[in-house]
Amino acid sequence: MYITETEYFKYEVIKMQSDPRFFYKSYLELDCSNMVSILSFDTHYIKNLLNEEKQKYFDNKFPIIYAIKMKSQKHRGFEYTNAVEVALKRNQLDGVKFLLDYIVKYQNNFISSFLLNECFPSLLRKGINLENLFSSNVF
Repeated sequence: MYITETEYFKYEVIKMQSDPRFFYKSYLELDCSNMVSILSFDTHYIKNLLNEEKQKYFDNKFPIIYAIKMKSQKHRGFEYTNAVEVALKRNQLDGVKFLLDYIVKYQNNFISSFLLNECFPSLLRKGINLENLFSSNVF
């Protein structure tokens, strides 16, 4: 993914995968992260990875949105973040909606609320519709 020449080709690499589970699995080489978390800075990636065609590969038993360790932008060392926070920081509001819809549909439990605690004020400030989230088991 990182050696592709253009952004368009990265989107095409995602579309060309007959079995996209590679993007959903966690890898030690990626600090136990997955490609959804890494690529969450761009709405187009999120949309391609979480669209309706790919839903047959989603599994309620194995969440794909969770806290990941990333290099800190504020200080030396690492910090924990998640795909929703990354998308919010990059102002990818449509991407955030896709991620929240995924959480409500496939990670619909109280544990998922911990992913949103830090970014909840930002979700409200940016005017993201949280009606589905509030009517789910997450809160």
